[in-house]
Amino acid sequence: MFKANSQMEFDSWESQFEGRKLEKYISSWEYLFYKEIFNNINENDFMVIYSKEASRPNSPINSMVAALILLTAFEWTYEELSDNIDFNVLTRLALGLFDIQSTPFSIATLFNFQNRVMDYQINTGIDLFENMFRKLTISQLEKFKVKANIQRTDSFMVSSNIRRYSRLQLLVEVVLRFHKILKNKEKASFGDKFESYLKYRTSGHFVYNIKKEQVTHEITKIGRLYKEIIEAYCEKYGETVEYKNLKRVYDEHFKEENDEIKPIDDQGLKSGNLQSPDDTSATYRKKNDKKHYGRMISLIETANPKNEFNLITDVKTAANNKSDSEILNQRIEIVKSITPEINELHADAGYGSAPNDILLDRHKIQMVQTAIKGRECDRTIEIERWAGRDVYHAVCPYQNIKGLSNGKKYIASFDKEKCLKCDKKECVMARGKHPDYEYLFDKADYLMQKRIKIIEKLPKKRKHIRANVEATVREFCAMKTDGKLKVRGNFKTSIFAFLGAMAINFGRIYRNLIESGGKMDEFSTYIDKFMKNLFKFIFETELDAPESEIPVKLW
Repeated sequence: MFKANSQMEFDSWESQFEGRKLEKYISSWEYLFYKEIFNNINENDFMVIYSKEASRPNSPINSMVAALILLTAFEWTYEELSDNIDFNVLTRLALGLFDIQSTPFSIATLFNFQNRVMDYQINTGIDLFENMFRKLTISQLEKFKVKANIQRTDSFMVSSNIRRYSRLQLLVEVVLRFHKILKNKEKASFGDKFESYLKYRTSGHFVYNIKKEQVTHEITKIGRLYKEIIEAYCEKYGETVEYKNLKRVYDEHFKEENDEIKPIDDQGLKSGNLQSPDDTSATYRKKNDKKHYGRMISLIETANPKNEFNLITDVKTAANNKSDSEILNQRIEIVKSITPEINELHADAGYGSAPNDILLDRHKIQMVQTAIKGRECDRTIEIERWAGRDVYHAVCPYQNIKGLSNGKKYIASFDKEKCLKCDKKECVMARGKHPDYEYLFDKADYLMQKRIKIIEKLPKKRKHIRANVEATVREFCAMKTDGKLKVRGNFKTSIFAFLGAMAINFGRIYRNLIESGGKMDEFSTYIDKFMKNLFKFIFETELDAPESEIPVKLW
């Protein structure tokens, strides 16, 4: 059953320190983390994952979530997290623990908590970590007066913590894992079919002993075994993960022609095919001649040049074979709901598309692209939108023609005589590209032109805003080990993204407060109050006063 954490006030640590040591304690990032993150984790949001019946209460949720943020930010192992919780006073402060003896949760409880959140997401489609990130971000934007009218976006690849299999090795690995779940009698009766793979113990050893010219033959041979397994064990093992992986791999790697099983050509394999039985949702993508097996994380952050620091407003985990424009299309309305004031979004070439132009226009957000890809945009004739949102004109240096709608397109009928006399030989009309001198366009053409031209109209300081988002990407990448995450699967990668974003935002807030000195209002008020009480205690309390009259706390 759900029970909120009642340990929310400072209790005893301050009495253990004095002088410079106490000042350092109060000005530590762990203190700010406790104030800005721990205290703002709404435990009630996680109430839905616990039973409503009277039962054993949950471990403190704010402590567990805060611990996961630190785990992500510092790349701790779970053992290192446990040691820091047990013996590091500042870590205990960050997690709202004010004694040295208590243990708020076990590592097993932390795993179970994540599994509960994952199950809830699967059943409802609601990500509780995402909701928490949004609430924290909205409160931080408001509290620290971060302007969110201008934002920027980028994406980066995150490799899953999986082995990279060759095609044959993957096929063998999936078969060996299915063999493990068979009953002993089934292994005996069907054993000869697996014998050539079992004698090498692992898929890696098997492939190592196969000559290059034998690979195609072995792939065809194992395809026939896949077919026999599917026919023999579909009914009994059809709901097991091992069987589902085997059936999926068979469908992705083989085809049946005239009762013959043939491997699909390497060129016919898709990036969404199973990459590893350990992470069934990981996808493949080759970018800048580098192979990636895993996912992609897309992020959006504030970028107004007047901001003292910027905050990440949105993160999204997706298959790495999806385009940036597809992912952005799914996030525009979410970002608008979090930051209604957004009216300018800086992006690179991968984010532009007609659907995005239309959606951004609907929300009155202008995209600024640092580069353009796709079909060439004709700019010898400019499309302008006049007083009404559906009133468009096609404009050249000598003519301004209102577009008339035919239901699908707008038609601007140019004066042929004027076009023939035009000295702008690069113009599509002057070049005879439109023999009937009718220029056809639609709203998407107008929006694309506007997107391409907008960067030319921006002040110099705002033309290169997008570049700094790459520093945020590097902050995320610093939380990976050798380019890989320590986790697998969509949900855990998503947790990494949200917790990492919260850690990065917190780090920026802390650095800004430290650098700004006098702007640390909460710290200054706290320290000032402490010093006043300290002097009061020293000069107004008699040394021989009864113990009951001596104040226990100095604030």
